[in-house]
Amino acid sequence: MIHGPTLYGVGSNPFGLIYLHKVLLMKRAFTNILTHDVATTAAFYEDLLGLTRSGDFGWFIILSDDGLPGFELGILDKDHESVPDILARPSAGAILTFVVDDVEELYR
Repeated sequence: MIHGPTLYGVGSNPFGLIYLHKVLLMKRAFTNILTHDVATTAAFYEDLLGLTRSGDFGWFIILSDDGLPGFELGILDKDHESVPDILARPSAGAILTFVVDDVEELYR
């Protein structure tokens, strides 16, 4: 495994106290929309927002915009095994995905 440096940021809270917190070195963060019809949903957002497919795995499509580096929208099959059952229900919400170099290191 490759481990990068640990970075810390300075924050404050409503009480005016200053503290240090670990900064996550994410590669990407994006929202996934859950759907029964991945291709049709992706096509809708491609047409609506002018996004293009930067990844297409059938059950998961990543949409992006060359003019907005770092912006991605995931379209995910709600019945795929990677989706927790509780989130596959109608109106359950969104999945926020944070891609990092080493999830085990961040977990510790």
